[in-house]
Amino acid sequence: MTTMGTPDGPTSPLISCILPLYEDAGLARGALASVLGQTLGALDVIVVDDSQTADLKPALADLLEDPRVRYLAGARTGNPADNWNLGLSLARGRWSVLVHHDETLDDTGFLERAARRLERAPGRALLTGTGVQGRASRFAAVAAIARRVRLPAWTLCLANWAGPTAALVFPTAAELRFDPRLAWIVDVDFYVRLWRRTGPFLRDDAVAVVSLAHPHQITARLDTAAAHRRELALLWRDGRLTAWQAAFLRAALDLKRLAGALGRPSPTRAG
Repeated sequence: MTTMGTPDGPTSPLISCILPLYEDAGLARGALASVLGQTLGALDVIVVDDSQTADLKPALADLLEDPRVRYLAGARTGNPADNWNLGLSLARGRWSVLVHHDETLDDTGFLERAARRLERAPGRALLTGTGVQGRASRFAAVAAIARRVRLPAWTLCLANWAGPTAALVFPTAAELRFDPRLAWIVDVDFYVRLWRRTGPFLRDDAVAVVSLAHPHQITARLDTAAAHRRELALLWRDGRLTAWQAAFLRAALDLKRLAGALGRPSPTRAG
């Protein structure tokens, strides 16, 4: 395990890993173990438990004994973004990364590699590759296009070609927070605002993160098409999207919906 020095001393944390956990002990253990297994020793690990029950902490007891880990109860407002923001507000590292309970850092050298790269590029953020269980082919196609074509940041609001939050290591000093009014595009809105502050993300060639599909995902309860349109309108009213960008995104959503309708088989009549 490598400890990298900073101006504050050799044990000062370089990277804060925020883990907003919720209920599922199996997923939570996988996420936390993958963070603690990183070769970078200068970690500040913040577990923010937003569970409605008290079952998760005992299930993680052995992992929580690691001296790098701080555990606290979450905001419990019912809005996940509040929990994410609470964790970010406690970050001590020069950079931060948000690892949800359904994400794992499968490349043990990812954070050490990210820290070395970012030390040579002050103020920048770094994006690594992602494998998405259950939706791999669709995500891989979009991500591959984004690697070859420098898409503008706002196109993330149409298709998330960056991936989950665990794939992005960013300066803690950016002091950005997730918008709790958003649900479907809450992560990509954060990415777009971060991009505008740090410049285009540096790229790590490895596929270092895996996002796990599971039946209790927050977005499974959403009418995603309606939420997408509603939240794009909110971003336009806030000035985060220009009028032509908002119009382009709405038109693209309409085309996507039409293509989906044309691709569905016609219902058959009972004879």
